[in-house]
Amino acid sequence: MDRAGAGHLSRPSGIGFVRFAGLGTLRIEAPAKTFGSGACGFNLYEGHLREASFASITTHADAGVPIQVSRPVERLRADGDVRTSGGIGQTLVKGHVVPLPAYAVSIQHDDDVGELSIGGSLITEGDNVITLQVQGRIDLSGSVSAAGAGPGAVEGGTVDLSGITIASQAPAGGASARP
Repeated sequence: MDRAGAGHLSRPSGIGFVRFAGLGTLRIEAPAKTFGSGACGFNLYEGHLREASFASITTHADAGVPIQVSRPVERLRADGDVRTSGGIGQTLVKGHVVPLPAYAVSIQHDDDVGELSIGGSLITEGDNVITLQVQGRIDLSGSVSAAGAGPGAVEGGTVDLSGITIASQAPAGGASARP
């Protein structure tokens, strides 16, 4: 925020891909990497999407969420890792500046992701960040890792964790999974 606290970002924010209209299939064949506070990899805020696939997504700053979904989508796939090194920071979300943890994946507003397939791992390295934050339902394949100090790897929603490797380095009292 600026010195006056008016809710403006003090640094530029960038996003790898945002689309507000409908789209059938999105395929990103090269690794997606973002840098800078609030610089996200993929957001689905409006419209509709059947399927999105990525080679990998990495964000390198606070509030930089690699994948954030606010609408139903049938299938999301990353052939490699979905990783963030960021923690909690200020970012612009739907026209408002808000504090946001750099979740590796955030599924919002009880919307479903039919399938989330991760060829590598979902990884967070920042403190006080949940790796997989779900308010809806997903079918997940891959592994989940929370390397920073804080609350753990998975929170909320309906997530079938059978067959999923979950690693959390949360201190004593922290949870590694909270479905």
